[in-house]
Amino acid sequence: MKTSSPVSGEVFDTKLAAIFNEPALADEARQAVQDALALPDAQVCVILPGDPAADRKLEPEIQGIKATMVRSHVTMGAAGVVAGVVAWLVLHFIDIPMITQSSWLSLGALLFFGGIAGLLVGGLLSLRPDHDRYVHTVKAALRKGRPAVVVHARSPEERARAAALLEGRGGTAVSSL
Repeated sequence: MKTSSPVSGEVFDTKLAAIFNEPALADEARQAVQDALALPDAQVCVILPGDPAADRKLEPEIQGIKATMVRSHVTMGAAGVVAGVVAWLVLHFIDIPMITQSSWLSLGALLFFGGIAGLLVGGLLSLRPDHDRYVHTVKAALRKGRPAVVVHARSPEERARAAALLEGRGGTAVSSL
């Protein structure tokens, strides 16, 4: 399936959860979201306290997560190398003596450090810090005995529509970026 971003390997790149007080309310909200947005069961589910598959329901795309790690490092590493070349060209063009007197050495250094900086950014993206609040909020609610409805949205627009529906049914929504 097609992914939503050149850096991400996930099909459903944006996540949404809504915390409810009762399992029946959560199930009604799940059904309302599925009906209103025509989403399949794979995109919307209820997680009940004690559910052994809670982690898998929160982050179902294990292969996508692995692909995100590879893609983010390759893409950001290449972008870092390009940034190193651009920096070298700018410094060479404005005639910086250290750059012009040792062109190949300075180009190699800027390529190396640009690539390393890009790989570091790729690593940060692989950690997916935008998912932390989403995951921790749901797990805390489950520990307190409250169910959650989870929506794996294809776009920010789909996520926003689902959030409005879930909040309209009394849920407290939390999402990734």
